[in-house]
Parts: sequence; structure tokens; C-alpha cells
Amino acid sequence: MTAAIPNTMSAPAPLASPTSTDKMDKIHSTILKTAIEAIPLLSMDNYTLWKNRVENRLDLQELLKPLTTNTGVL
Repeated sequence: MTAAIPNTMSAPAPLASPTSTDKMDKIHSTILKTAIEAIPLLSMDNYTLWKNRVENRLDLQELLKPLTTNTGVL
């Protein structure tokens, strides 16, 4: 008769359930993707519209000043 080898391995810990922060990050990234896709492609006829939308998007992300001024720092 053989001796039984004791099982020293424990069961893996369950994965953490998504927190509200994870859910908000997913929602925020979805909104950001939609907003970026809403900016029309630049063409010869729509520069003013394109410029305004890009500036608004950068302003919402607090990137307008750092990207458009000489003193801006990312």
C-alpha cells in the first residue's frame, strides 16, 4: 500500500470583482473614444470646425495649454 501525499497546494484566490473605479474608467474611455471619433477628418473645407472641435477636446482633457504654449509642460 502506498502512502498518500498530502495536498499542500491551496486553491487559487478568486479574482477581484470590478470596482466602481474600474467601471468608471471603462465608461470614461468609451466616452473619450466616441468624442474623438466625432471630430471630423480635416479637409480643405472644414478647417474652422475641425480646429474648434480639436481645441475643445484638448481643453476638456486639460491638454490645450501644455500643447499650445511655449511654457506648457506635460
